[in-house]
Amino acid sequence: MNLADSGAKGSGARVPTAGDAIASRVYVVLFADAVDFSKRTHRDELSASQAMHAAFGLIEREVDRCGGRILNRTGDGVVAAFESAVTGTRCAIEIQKRFEDIRREKSGESFEFRIGMSMGEIIEIDGNAFGDSINIAARIERLTPAGSVWMSSTLYEAVRSRSEFGFEYVGPFSLKNIAEPADVYRVYDGSAAVTLRPANRERLGEAAIAGREYPAPGKKPSIAVLPFQNQSGDGEHDFFADGVTEDIIRNLTRFRGLNVIARGSSFAFRGSALPLSELGMQIGARYIVRGSIRPAGSRVRVSVALDDTQLQHSVWSERYDKPLEDIFAIQDEITELAVAAMAVRVEAAERERLTALPPRSIDAYGLVLRGQAKTLEFTAQANGEALQLYRRALILAPDYARALAALSRAHSLNWRYGWGEDPRAGLDLATRYAMDAVAADPNDARGHGELGFVQLYRHEHSRSIASYERALLINPNDANIIAEYADVLTHSGRAGDALAHFDRAMRLNPLYPDQYLWDRAGALMLLRRFEEAIQQIHAMVNPAQGRRILAVCYAHLGQLEAAEREAALIRAEHPGFSVDEWARVIPEQTGEGMRLFVSGLRLAGL
Repeated sequence: MNLADSGAKGSGARVPTAGDAIASRVYVVLFADAVDFSKRTHRDELSASQAMHAAFGLIEREVDRCGGRILNRTGDGVVAAFESAVTGTRCAIEIQKRFEDIRREKSGESFEFRIGMSMGEIIEIDGNAFGDSINIAARIERLTPAGSVWMSSTLYEAVRSRSEFGFEYVGPFSLKNIAEPADVYRVYDGSAAVTLRPANRERLGEAAIAGREYPAPGKKPSIAVLPFQNQSGDGEHDFFADGVTEDIIRNLTRFRGLNVIARGSSFAFRGSALPLSELGMQIGARYIVRGSIRPAGSRVRVSVALDDTQLQHSVWSERYDKPLEDIFAIQDEITELAVAAMAVRVEAAERERLTALPPRSIDAYGLVLRGQAKTLEFTAQANGEALQLYRRALILAPDYARALAALSRAHSLNWRYGWGEDPRAGLDLATRYAMDAVAADPNDARGHGELGFVQLYRHEHSRSIASYERALLINPNDANIIAEYADVLTHSGRAGDALAHFDRAMRLNPLYPDQYLWDRAGALMLLRRFEEAIQQIHAMVNPAQGRRILAVCYAHLGQLEAAEREAALIRAEHPGFSVDEWARVIPEQTGEGMRLFVSGLRLAGL
């Protein structure tokens, strides 16, 4: 769908006259566009036209139900406007959910849509709509993956505090005719879905940047590996390309001579068109690794380049053409060559091969990657789907350590949040799978990390600390493991020690997820640094997830009106919330810490 930059009604810009009726006001703009309409029309014009007619009918009914109106409809797209930011955002999510339900019930008969959104002034002249907000929504839509909703930072600011939505920062993008790179966010149904996803703090003000007083990082060279491009033209290979990228990042983190930017931050810059120097500054890395993958029959072609962002030149590049089954050897070779290109001096002991054992089937590898994407959604349904994917992977590769570790985390979440058919058994199952992961591959840091995670919630604090310390010996630069280790220290009566580890995790992962701030706020709360803890929660992209900590901190500061407000919101979101039940979940080792938390919740009125 191509609309002129001059407005939403076709490609020809009409010159306004003195007699035109002109109206102007701020609206939320929804720009929806069908995926592969031309391709389906070429295959079967009648079927495609019927499917598009039905899809338009669905969109128009949802827009009307939400109190919006259609500004324009052309070949394969729709532009709609809403007076309410919340209602417009909810409508976009519901449209995508309805299409997903139809595809599930009718085996993919419906089109998939991309939805881009923005907010700003629209000028209407005799029924024709004009405005930058329409153009921006259209340009964001072109970046958006099928089935998703992405929005401008202006709209994000208007709805970010609503707990019914979750937001993921997907990076700065250069939009046509927009001078500065624009921050763009993906919106989800529910804020819990994105607690572990990357987040940009720069737009949230000085208090949002937790590391502003941290000591400067050391002189180790920093490196970021951007998502490899899938050049096959087949979306099914996207997970494979992402998996190769993740394994290269994981391999690089084993070298103590490198500061490796975490996966979440690197993936936020997918498809970025920023100049090399600007990219390096925003992601915090001097060296950038970029690559592409093109599967061709039984072979795979991989191109890799290592660039110096400060000197703006290529340090090293290589191309590979190998049988697909050798992909794991290719990843190892890329890692070794990248390190050599940067002349990193690494001791022989640190060069020891610690690569997690690859599965006997690449199919299992793909299933685990899909499962991990589901686990990050943080909902009961998504977690259940992840469990099924991990189990399928283990049927193909019974001793696959990554699948066993992932299965452990999914069962831990079932236990913690009361999900699944038998959540009480979740912790025992999580323990078993974590131990199986360590046994299957003792050199995989993730298995030790998962074992530490379940040991924490079994109140085996000393064992949990030992497991995380073993994981960090194997993978010393894994930002997520560092942050989880800091959280264990917090719950073990060592909140003061934990802060330095949270700081290090944030330096290695500059686009750190909300979970880091959430857990760091918990440490500050236990240290009775209540004002700082409140600042940390408000720095979250989805601050609604930190309401329990806010209620406790406000209560202990004597700000009971604010504490009661947070308590009311907690009850509204979780009608069955029980302080006693939550106290049984919190893995606090010290009685003093538990009393601080429970007394604060009760003072707030819970």
